[in-house]
Amino acid sequence: TLAILPNPSTDLQAEICDGETYDFQGDLLTAAGSYTEVLTSWTGCDSTVNLYLTVHPQVTTPVQAQICAGQTYWFNGQSLSTPGSYTANLQTSEGCDSTIQLTLSVATILTTDLDAAICAGEQYAFGGNTLSNAGTYADTLTSSGGCDSLVTLTLTVHPMSTEETYLETCAGAPVVFEGDTLTVSGTYPAQFQTVSGCDSTAILYLTVHPAYDQIDIVQACDVYTW
Repeated sequence: TLAILPNPSTDLQAEICDGETYDFQGDLLTAAGSYTEVLTSWTGCDSTVNLYLTVHPQVTTPVQAQICAGQTYWFNGQSLSTPGSYTANLQTSEGCDSTIQLTLSVATILTTDLDAAICAGEQYAFGGNTLSNAGTYADTLTSSGGCDSLVTLTLTVHPMSTEETYLETCAGAPVVFEGDTLTVSGTYPAQFQTVSGCDSTAILYLTVHPAYDQIDIVQACDVYTW
């Protein structure tokens, strides 16, 4: 009576994380793949074991983040406010290590100083306001990075200058003022610009004294002094 005994075959599925080993019949496996081992069953026949090994990688995820000065960034249970590199060790769904590498930068508050000048009577637009008085003004804007940007304006207001001149002359002695020859008493204004580019007014008050003749009729003996 002849009995034909089967050669049993067993398929195994196994998973490890990158950096770990799997002991398969004394062999320490680290690479994913198919492995076969032929054993002897209890009946004395060959018994084949097929191992299908999967190796899950350890995941490293880089993260770039930026905050503004004075703000905080929440990362792995920590409230961060200082620039630098931070690491969080987690686990993937397969139970392997997952590393998040955070590079945190902190943007500073930008400060810009402006100087501007206007003439008296003019206006200067700044931060949605119309300014006409000298002084220092501040406005907070938002930079391209989303952080506060402080602009400080120093505004100078140049006055309109007025200079008055009083001049007397005699008839027949004309006065030249801003290209005009003046012979008559009166008030004569002229417009200039100061070195600041503002209006400047010069006013000439001219008095022209008339010429006159004086005739003295005298009688004298000998010498007369006149």
